[in-house]
Amino acid sequence: MKKIFSILAVAVIVFLLCFYVIFPSINVKNFSIENYIKTTQYREPSGLDYKNKKSIIIFGCGYAEGLGLNDNRTFAAQLSDYMKRPVYNRGKGGDYIQHAIIQVQSHQLDDIIKNSEYVIYVLPVIKDSFRLSVYPGPYFDKYFIYNKYLYPKFILNKDNELQLYTTKHTFIEGHPAYRIFNKYLVEKIKKDTTPSIEENTLIHFDKLNKELKKINPNIKLVVLVYWDLYNGYPVLFKNMEEKGIKLISVSDLTKENLNDSKYRSDIGHPTEEAWKLLVPYIAKELKQK
Repeated sequence: MKKIFSILAVAVIVFLLCFYVIFPSINVKNFSIENYIKTTQYREPSGLDYKNKKSIIIFGCGYAEGLGLNDNRTFAAQLSDYMKRPVYNRGKGGDYIQHAIIQVQSHQLDDIIKNSEYVIYVLPVIKDSFRLSVYPGPYFDKYFIYNKYLYPKFILNKDNELQLYTTKHTFIEGHPAYRIFNKYLVEKIKKDTTPSIEENTLIHFDKLNKELKKINPNIKLVVLVYWDLYNGYPVLFKNMEEKGIKLISVSDLTKENLNDSKYRSDIGHPTEEAWKLLVPYIAKELKQK
């Protein structure tokens, strides 16, 4: 057994050394909220002419942003047209729940939040919650493995509250080899450890909800679940609703096959036609929340 352990240890060391030779080291820093807020570009808001109506804010990744769609074809734009309200699209490809929390905590959106009735978080699949710990997409995505800032994540502190993670070892944790190895570790080896991916998702949504209500106690957080069925994660969804987070499952809205090329683009995101189909149902659900 000791011999096997020694062989494995040597293999891991050799593996990491090879990566450190293959990939150049870069000068990495801890995630900067200031830099993120200053450099991240979002879609222009829709429906600002509806000045006397409470607005809606949309958070999320590329599904929310509308990757591949023109500005007037996104979920935000179509929802604004249908409900006759201002809608702020704060989605960004590669972002996740922690990015929404960061945006709210920055206080850059306070005036918008105070005048909003709903915040909709577009959640494609629960599996995306690996993004709470590691960067999204392929292991060798150059944007993330060579980014000069660590991908943001929150951790529970001694008071059991989420706080933005920082490290003194940015040279190690920011190295491409470490980033790739850690992503594999989280997604393949630690995926069933506690807190589970579902529990971690709940913790982050609860944090987002609380941060929003600090600014506007009457605001309603709604999670739009695009692909996962309710019966796939009954405990998670039940616990979220108990915490005052409303849920809309796309699978409950339509029997249409959203995997059809009419509704799903070449990059796997919802098309204009998908949102055109879903927006009336989503608007109806919002009015009932």
